[in-house]
Amino acid sequence: MIFRRPSPAARGQNPGSVRGLLALIGGASFCLACTGAPDDPAQSEAGEWELVEDLRLDANAEDFSVVRWVFVGPQSEIVVHEPQDVRLRLYDSTGSLVATIGRMGEGPGEFRHLGPVLWAADTLIVVDARLSRTTYWLPDGTLVRTEPMRFFEPNWDAEGGSSFFHTFGPQAVDDSGAMLGVAYRTSVSTTGTWESSAQVVLRVGRDGEPGVLAVPPQTDDERWGVTVSGVTNPVPFAFQPWPEFAPDGSRFLFATTDQSTLDGTISLTMIRPSGGRAEIRIVSWLLNL
Repeated sequence: MIFRRPSPAARGQNPGSVRGLLALIGGASFCLACTGAPDDPAQSEAGEWELVEDLRLDANAEDFSVVRWVFVGPQSEIVVHEPQDVRLRLYDSTGSLVATIGRMGEGPGEFRHLGPVLWAADTLIVVDARLSRTTYWLPDGTLVRTEPMRFFEPNWDAEGGSSFFHTFGPQAVDDSGAMLGVAYRTSVSTTGTWESSAQVVLRVGRDGEPGVLAVPPQTDDERWGVTVSGVTNPVPFAFQPWPEFAPDGSRFLFATTDQSTLDGTISLTMIRPSGGRAEIRIVSWLLNL
């Protein structure tokens, strides 16, 4: 099922320019990937978002196997992710099947691991961590090319006093072709033992060189995680701070709230990577839940 915000005309309002991706957070919704809209809209707008069914793909009629993700492209294309069959089904904006791509293997158009689908303009980029590569497709199912991709394996031989990145998960592509996503940065003590790991937002250029864009709130914070015998697990029912990326990689944000109090404030930190630096804006909403 695809949901959208009703048009301003349908809601009796003047046409506006807010279009984007909705994410439900604790019963409230926020525009995470807006285009052509102010950076910080009036708080009254947040309560006016509602979900309206726009399109339905029937699982029985389509004979889906296991569906892990559903991605929506820049022209409302729909990509259904079926990891069990190692394939993607591509639909147009009306819900008509356009193409089915992928199968198990290592050749062109094949995958050993079906990762997330990213978008660069009108091109689909499919991530395969096991083959350390990305595959580029057109929305009609035409294979364009494959490129190597650096995913950063743990450095078991790291020298004392150094640090390294690992477990990089691409989530967006910027206009230069660089991948943005979340990774871990592990510090090594002078004696050679691993001291700590911190979650970071990483930008990896097409040359494979990484750069840290931000260090989001860590999940081992006592508000969101509990550590016993060196193992950290999430606090049940706690809101986890996880970065959300605009599909074009132009900005990302993460939300935090302290659920140990009765304060219903959620703080959104939006970051725009620009010229090797990050522009940061922080906005808070008081939710009436």
